[in-house]
Amino acid sequence: MNPRHPRYKWHRALDAVKRRRLSGEIDRLYNEITSSWDQKGFIERFRDQWDPFEDVKASKYLKLDWWLRDAIFRYLSIDIPRHSSPMQVLDIGMGTGYFLLVCRHMGHKVLGLDLPGEPLYNECHEFFGLQRITYRVEAMQPLPELPQPLDLATAFMTCFNQYEDKSPWEIEPWLFFLEDLRGRMTDRGRVVVKFNLNPRSQQFYSSAVAKAISGCGFFDARFYMDYMYLRVK
Repeated sequence: MNPRHPRYKWHRALDAVKRRRLSGEIDRLYNEITSSWDQKGFIERFRDQWDPFEDVKASKYLKLDWWLRDAIFRYLSIDIPRHSSPMQVLDIGMGTGYFLLVCRHMGHKVLGLDLPGEPLYNECHEFFGLQRITYRVEAMQPLPELPQPLDLATAFMTCFNQYEDKSPWEIEPWLFFLEDLRGRMTDRGRVVVKFNLNPRSQQFYSSAVAKAISGCGFFDARFYMDYMYLRVK
């Protein structure tokens, strides 16, 4: 799938309609979540890093009005039943941790996985009190030991699924990764992946990868826009 594909453009249009339909709920949750923080402390902690014109470095994620609202939209798009029992959530490549903040606000148990190198992310995890496992996800290597079986695993704007030369994972690494992940999930487990556009292939994922994952046998799969939604079979 690439951004020029007609189906991708159609899905983008549908996504925009859904975002508008959910705008009231997004606003409500945004206000609830930010009101639960020490807002003055947040401003003082990150004042020197915020740049209103930044669009490349990690400081762009301090634009809460976009990135936190986007995390809320992602959560609502997963359609988690409102009265479900608390889920154990793992966010792979957690970044600032906004998606986990939303999940925690909604009553779920959260854990992140990421590299330790970005100072802004480290400060966000500390400020919000988010637990993180430091780990690099690599092709054909299992995930680290996790404290609890997972009900939901997410990975947004993925970078782990490319090699050092920026070439994308193909079928075998994806099937290894997902089979390993399935072994760590409960019977109600779900996986949500939002792909980054690969700079070499200019695709979010290849049709061969999508076909292989759809036929893998341990998840039911749905591909939508630049997302992959999986449910344990």
